[in-house]
Formats: sequence, structure tokens, C-alpha cells
Amino acid sequence: GTSQLDLRIMKSFTIRERFKVQFSSELFNLLNADNVVFGANALIYGEGFGTAGALPIDARFMRLRNPANGNYDRNNLQVGNPLQAQFGMRVAF
Repeated sequence: GTSQLDLRIMKSFTIRERFKVQFSSELFNLLNADNVVFGANALIYGEGFGTAGALPIDARFMRLRNPANGNYDRNNLQVGNPLQAQFGMRVAF
């Protein structure tokens, strides 16, 4: 599964009666979760066909972690977006 926690904070200030300044801050993937998913670079495919009919499915098909060492299998995955921040200011008059 994947998890995502986004946060947006806004604060407005009124300057005189005609001007308004608004500051905003947005944080995406606040907890910096890995969010590893099956990627487009997967080189190991499922069931195949040969001269004798259907071939068995490769044990590496749809595998995110290498069972030998527990590390991510870089051939089958794509890492999601890391922590990102965006700041802004808006002036209304």
C-alpha cells in the first residue's frame, strides 16, 4: 500500500482596508513515505508461451523485495514522490 499525508497552511493579513496579503505553505508527502510501487521499468514479465505451450511464471514476477537480503528489487519497482514543499504569497487589492 501507499500512504500520503499532505498539509496546507494559509494566513491572511489585511493592510489598510483595500489591501490583503495571503501567505501559503503546502507540504506534500509530509512523512516522506517510500511509496514503492510496481514501475514501468519492470523487466520481468509473467506467463510466457514456448513451443511446448505455456511456460511457468518467473518467481521474480511482481516482486518488490529480494528475499535473500530484503532490499528492494530495482528491476520491478518505482519509488514515489519524496517530501516536497511549496510556498506562496498573494496580494489582493
